[in-house]
Amino acid sequence: MKKIAVIGLGYVGLTQALVFSKSIAVSGFDNDEKKILALEKQQYLTLESRNWVHKVGKENLNFSVKHVDSLLETSFDIYFICLPTDYLAETKKMNVTSIEKVVKSIVSVYPTASIVIKSTVPVGFTKSLSEKYPQANICIIPEFLREGTAILDFERPDRIVIGGDLEKWYPLEQLYLSVIQKKNVPILYMSEEEAEAVKLFSNAYLAMRVAFFNELDEFSQQKNLRCNKIIQGISHDKRIGDYYNTPSFGFGGYCLPKDTRALVSLIDKQTSKLIPAIIASNEQRAINIALKILETKPSVIGVYRLTMKKASDNFRESPSIKIINCIKSISPKQEIQIFEPLLDTDLFNGMKVVQSFQSFQQTSEIIVANYYDEDLKEVVGKTFTRDRFLEELICEEEKI
Repeated sequence: MKKIAVIGLGYVGLTQALVFSKSIAVSGFDNDEKKILALEKQQYLTLESRNWVHKVGKENLNFSVKHVDSLLETSFDIYFICLPTDYLAETKKMNVTSIEKVVKSIVSVYPTASIVIKSTVPVGFTKSLSEKYPQANICIIPEFLREGTAILDFERPDRIVIGGDLEKWYPLEQLYLSVIQKKNVPILYMSEEEAEAVKLFSNAYLAMRVAFFNELDEFSQQKNLRCNKIIQGISHDKRIGDYYNTPSFGFGGYCLPKDTRALVSLIDKQTSKLIPAIIASNEQRAINIALKILETKPSVIGVYRLTMKKASDNFRESPSIKIINCIKSISPKQEIQIFEPLLDTDLFNGMKVVQSFQSFQQTSEIIVANYYDEDLKEVVGKTFTRDRFLEELICEEEKI
């Protein structure tokens, strides 16, 4: 294997390109010219990739705007498809048209191309491509990367799932083993449909855990119980575990909301009730949080950070933005200001953006924070959060 192409340079694609470039020549393609210009200057677009740039051998990595001509002017051993598949509310399905177009373009020039789908797709999609282009080798390898730790997760995966034939894709297995840093990683071969389902149900389970611990937190508040103590007690059960168990304002980001909605569109709603309930629980959580904040009758609400979680630079389906929207729908005249260092603007959706944290904390009557941060130690007395680690600090201050 001499060279690979990575098509789509978002979180998943850029991570593939960076890590694989340690051992093989990689060409990255994207239709965003500004992104390509930044990448060519090694101005990587995610926080972790900026910190990782010094590890990359520049001679193994190049980027290009993804016009069909530039993509097809040379052949590659493997084409990794890492394009977005947004969930379309009007059709209640994932939008896979960009993947279909790119695959069609590749096989029209290279009919026997080896193509790996990395995007999250509906169950049955990869097999339908294989049936449409029988000469091509098409498989799916779903990703399980967390925003903020994508490169670490890629190098140290819990498992590698390959939806495709072992005999055809053994060289790909060797490519992965050449760059991952963890020993004895399970490599699981299965059908394309099974691999697609692994991705969707994995994210639905994670969303369910978020919703579960948020409902536990809701119960604790209603009964005046210490949420962190209850979580501590149940998490010692090894079947539950002490991980992914911190209450929040709800799940957000690119993957969990989209994939859970996509799964709902595939299941039989007459026989399956749990997955739809996860989405309903997450929506109710935002309403509950907004009502609790408004109960304090603050003159000015300060929202600390809009990123969907700590160590992320992504605002997509941010729980904090959902809370803002709920507050505004309940109390349209409520004054809200925002502290978000990633925003280079004075206004966000009509709300004031405060650049100085000192000014922000002084002028906010209540500070709303989805997650713990060192900055908030100074203002725990007027911080509203459901992050149990910050809640413990607040409880300690109240004792003093």
